Amino acid sequence: PVICLSDEATISYTGTASPAASFTWGFDGGAIVSGSGAGPYQIHWDSPGNYTINLQVEENGCSSALATQTVQVDDTLSTPAIQCEATYTSVSFSWNDIPNASAYQVEILDGPPGTMDGPAGYLIEGLQPGQQVSIGLTALSDNACPAVATTAICAALPCPDVSLAIQPPAGQCFDGTPFTISLQADIQNDTGNGSLSWSGAGITDPASGNWTVDAGQAGQPNLVIATWTEDVCSVSDSVFLNVYANPTADFSATPIICVEGQATILYNGTATPAANYNWDFDGADVISGSGAGPFQLQWPAAGAYTISLQVEENGCSSVLSTRSVQVDPVLQAPIVECEPGFGTVLFSWSPVSNASGYQVDGPGAMLTDTSYQVNGLLPGEEAGITVTALSANACPAVSIPASCNALLCPDATVSMTATPAICAGEEALLEITFFGDGGPYNMTLL
Repeated sequence: PVICLSDEATISYTGTASPAASFTWGFDGGAIVSGSGAGPYQIHWDSPGNYTINLQVEENGCSSALATQTVQVDDTLSTPAIQCEATYTSVSFSWNDIPNASAYQVEILDGPPGTMDGPAGYLIEGLQPGQQVSIGLTALSDNACPAVATTAICAALPCPDVSLAIQPPAGQCFDGTPFTISLQADIQNDTGNGSLSWSGAGITDPASGNWTVDAGQAGQPNLVIATWTEDVCSVSDSVFLNVYANPTADFSATPIICVEGQATILYNGTATPAANYNWDFDGADVISGSGAGPFQLQWPAAGAYTISLQVEENGCSSVLSTRSVQVDPVLQAPIVECEPGFGTVLFSWSPVSNASGYQVDGPGAMLTDTSYQVNGLLPGEEAGITVTALSANACPAVSIPASCNALLCPDATVSMTATPAICAGEEALLEITFFGDGGPYNMTLL
């Protein structure tokens, strides 16, 4: 017969002797748990092996032949020692192949089903990081001893406690030419097995972290995402990166004004009213205007002036923009002189700076560009004119009146005495007496 080490062998006498006979048993080291005489006996052995039981019976002075019987004692199965190896998505159970086990059965106690991984292993896949599973393992016996069972609990690896923070750069100023900057991220508790990738506006190479700034990003939020990944574990951070188009400092200015007038300055760039406007008006007085304007400017003296503007907004500066303003001087009124004559007056004046010509309102006529004559006047008659210097610049023409009198006739008297009667062929005596101022005079005898 065959028994398990944990069991007891039952020994029963099947011979012909009566209970009063003498029974000499040999149990080959087995311990008698119960029984005496003819038995039956319960025998236990402390170790596996093959044991021989013998018996000799004496009754009425007669002895039997020695009878023997072999008992096979099988060893018990040891409990398998289960080990566990885990990844982020799987758990692999394994155990030592124990003696006297014919096969192994796995029961899922908690978690999804898996598959046998060799004769002494079991694999469960498709887990979430940190997910716990438990199994029951039964080692089936190939001898007289019973199967043994045990349980094990294991969990997929939890994702590492990695934190990620993008170091956002300052807002970028864009002048129309694309450029690239390198983005940085601070990774805490990095395992060394993960990888960092980038995505979003301006990211052309996910691995490099280089951000290319171009025109399409100006004036709008640009989402950029950094993702640290190890297997199925990932952690991300995102920021909005700001791109500002450099403001322009375009403006218009009245190009030419009179020194008595005002220049109008109009900003027509791209900045908002909240920008910082750095104007330089080259010494002009600001009649009105502030910030982006418009402005009314006046300069104290004629000359060539340069207005400049630089605009700053969102930390971005424009290029310096300039405009020139020519401030023309006013025309001086002509200084008119006159030269009177008998029946005529001649007006003249010196050339006036910035005059393109002259216009005279009067009864006479221009002699030259700077002279004008009035004829046909009576002695002492006044001649009046208005001389206008026409402007060759932005200032208005200037006019001045002038008047002058023709000369009076001189205060002169003439008396004559003559021979009252003469004979033919004789000469007559004519005496002429003239009293008067001025001169010279012409005398005509009729």
